[in-house]
Amino acid sequence: MKKKINSKTLLELHRIERQRITTAEFLQRRSFPHLKRAGVESWLQRRVQNEHLTSNPLFGPWVYYTVTGKSVSLLKRAGFPVSRHAIRPLGPEAKRHWYAFLHFCNPVKGPARSPYRPSLDPDMFPTLTARVASGTPDPHRRQTFFRQGKDVGFFVVDRGQPDFVSRKIRPKLFKLMTRDKHPEMRALLDAGRFRLAVATTSKSRAAQLQLQLEHPKPPFPFDVHVVEDLVHFVLSEETAQPLLF
Repeated sequence: MKKKINSKTLLELHRIERQRITTAEFLQRRSFPHLKRAGVESWLQRRVQNEHLTSNPLFGPWVYYTVTGKSVSLLKRAGFPVSRHAIRPLGPEAKRHWYAFLHFCNPVKGPARSPYRPSLDPDMFPTLTARVASGTPDPHRRQTFFRQGKDVGFFVVDRGQPDFVSRKIRPKLFKLMTRDKHPEMRALLDAGRFRLAVATTSKSRAAQLQLQLEHPKPPFPFDVHVVEDLVHFVLSEETAQPLLF
């Protein structure tokens, strides 16, 4: 007889699905601070053996975990909103992007952030959620958002180009804040509840991005987050997936 999965495990699987990936380090930091690393790794291995998670190479000796189709079915039956993209394989750029986001949402110090999907929030985005529910494609499906307190944030990973801010970030933000196309997102900006986060590889690069973002200064707060481990991800123009803004 199959053992029924408990509610705590379902909640954890849903958290992993929302973050797209997890690792033993970040799972321990966010969900199991009372356990030693060996205990966290044992929990992960049981989930892999039960086909709730799958493991894949991250960089060096490290691995990351993602939910499986079995987990997605369990979560749907339990009433959790899940993404159909959750079980898609990650290419080099997507893996780098979601690792940076995992790092950003689970800092050692400072405020924790939560992954966020505007199309699943009818209270804040009633028009958007109604349109998506009726079959219209989600215009933000390839963008990454988070919640920090009452604010909604837009997350971007630096690609290292000298003109990354002017060629990539500012045009994306301009389109995102176009009042006639995304009025509810624009309303957040007008209410002072929108923010930007950029992840990059080093303090020196963060200082460059900070300076570029400040001139001209945008009408919302922004943060440049250093994820030094991003240097381990080798990007190739031939293998990289489309940018995930």
